[in-house]
Amino acid sequence: MGPIKKLFSRARFLALTALALGIAPSLAQAQTNLAFFPVSPCRLWDTRGLAGPSGGPEHSANTARNFPVRGVCGVPTTAQAIAVNLTVTFGTLTMRDVGNMRAYPAGTSAPTSSVLNWLATDSALANGALIPLGVDAGNHIRIQIDMPAGSTGKIHSLADVTGYFQ
Repeated sequence: MGPIKKLFSRARFLALTALALGIAPSLAQAQTNLAFFPVSPCRLWDTRGLAGPSGGPEHSANTARNFPVRGVCGVPTTAQAIAVNLTVTFGTLTMRDVGNMRAYPAGTSAPTSSVLNWLATDSALANGALIPLGVDAGNHIRIQIDMPAGSTGKIHSLADVTGYFQ
């Protein structure tokens, strides 16, 4: 089964579950009329690369960083949200620690839930997410890396967009 079919199969399962629980009608009415447009997977950023808006440096513990999305990888400037695969990796970094990643619209407050959680023994982890886009000085997504207080840990992040909503 291809990735798009898997996505739609998962969406159909969630919709049927919501119907069974009796929550779909009220939630569906509260949603906007955004349409999904798939794109070929494309790397939005990779902090293992050279320093820049979509490159390095790696994330330090308990820091946040904004990344540009609109106008990159076929995501139009009118996009309101993206479907993205987020990955964290220690790579060759030696300062490891447990932690989590939060991804949210730039220019807004951080959510209380994370999209990725890792242990110091993990080498790489990934997760798919739907992230609304914000605006903060030309950037659209904010990535927050949380590790224990006082941690000197570092980690890399990568993001591959697979579609957008508008």
